[in-house]
Amino acid sequence: MSVDRTSAVTSRRRLPVLLAVLAIALSWLQIGIAGSARAQHADPAVRYMDGVARELIAASRTNSPATLQSVILRHADLGYMGAQGLGDYGTQLSAADKPAYLSGMTRWMARYATSEATKYQVSHLTFQPDARPAKYGLTVDSTVHMRDGSSYDVSWLLSKSGPGYKVRDAQVMSFWMTPQLNRLFSSYISENGGQVKALVIALNR
Repeated sequence: MSVDRTSAVTSRRRLPVLLAVLAIALSWLQIGIAGSARAQHADPAVRYMDGVARELIAASRTNSPATLQSVILRHADLGYMGAQGLGDYGTQLSAADKPAYLSGMTRWMARYATSEATKYQVSHLTFQPDARPAKYGLTVDSTVHMRDGSSYDVSWLLSKSGPGYKVRDAQVMSFWMTPQLNRLFSSYISENGGQVKALVIALNR
C-alpha cells in the first residue's frame, strides 16, 4: 500500500468528503498558513497548539514529507493514534512490529498530507482563548480560514505528557481523525487476509 494506493483505496471506499478536509488536520494545517495568532495566549494548552502551528508553518516551507513527519513525531500522541488506527486488530500487532508500524503510520500521514494539502488555500488560523476539559484530556478549538472566504472549525484533543502536551486527535466538521484512520487501515488489513503485518509492510514502502 504505497501512498498512491492508499489514496486510491480511500477514493474507492468513498469515505466522506471529510477525508479531503481532514488532509488539513492530518498535516495540522502546515500548508499555506500565513500565520497563527502571535498573541501570548494565557492558557498553556492553547499556547502549546499555537507553538505547534508555528513549527508546522516552518516545516511547510520545505515542502518535505520527512520534515513534516519529524514534527508529527515530536507532537503526536503516537501510542493513542496507533492503537485507534488498528482498533480490534491491535491485539495482532507484535511488540517487534510496533516501532515499524508507528513510523510507517506517521510517514504515511506526512506524505498523504503533503500531497493533499496543496489543494487547500488556507489564509490563517485562529484559536479560542481557553481550552475545554474533555473526557480524555483537553480540547483546543480553532478556526481555519480559507482564502476563498470559507472556514472550518477544527478541534484538537490534547493529552498531558509530563509538564507539557501531545496532540491526540483532531475533529473536523464533527468527525474525528482517528476513526477515519481506523476505517482506512482496517479495510486494508481485511483485504489482505486480516494480517496486520501486511499493513506494517505497506506503510513502510
